[in-house]
Amino acid sequence: PFHDDESVVSFCSRLAAANGIRSAREFSLHMGFKFQQIVDGDWTTIQALAYLSGADRDALRRRSLMKDGGYFVLNGERFTKSNVIRNRARFCQHCVEEDERNGSGPLEARAYGRLAWLMAPIRTCPVHHVYLIEHVSSSHGMLANDFRVLLDLARADGAEPDVPAPGSAFEAY
Repeated sequence: PFHDDESVVSFCSRLAAANGIRSAREFSLHMGFKFQQIVDGDWTTIQALAYLSGADRDALRRRSLMKDGGYFVLNGERFTKSNVIRNRARFCQHCVEEDERNGSGPLEARAYGRLAWLMAPIRTCPVHHVYLIEHVSSSHGMLANDFRVLLDLARADGAEPDVPAPGSAFEAY
């Protein structure tokens, strides 16, 4: 399923995992489009993803970071590139564990990337009150933006444990 707080990039990554494909890039090529088009919020490609997955295309559109010159647009809000983090794994370990425990489908496709985790000013999980784990893999080049693959790399590299933290006033806003 596509979750209300999930990014479209994460959804594409999980579709790849659910179908036994190693990466969202490889999956996208099999499906006739480029993963970078999903990353950039290309509307035609997002519609194709909706068709292939059975997900609501308008829901996918609202949860896509659409490239607009030097900005990104998310559900009508404009963000500068510096406000968006897309090339590394950012996640709450507790949320991921809950997804894997309570989700449906193949285990490797249950954990999903939240839209909030893509926003640089968001540093904590509002549910579990811990800092998000942020992990940069030395081998991520072509894997950038592929949530499922980046999560696996973070776990394999022994990503730092969660640290208790209250959300900032900005995050609450």
